[in-house]
Amino acid sequence: MLAISVWAAIRDAISSLANYSISPRLDTPATPERVLQAIEQQCTASEVGL
Repeated sequence: MLAISVWAAIRDAISSLANYSISPRLDTPATPERVLQAIEQQCTASEVGL
């Protein structure tokens, strides 16, 4: 259960980058590379206005 809580907290933190308007795609396991990729996608999507 703790792992799911951590994953959800990371996903919520990434979503906050776009004021919670876009839900990021973050697959498990949430490796540092996948977290960084989700952040980059979130920032790109918020700049484009998706």
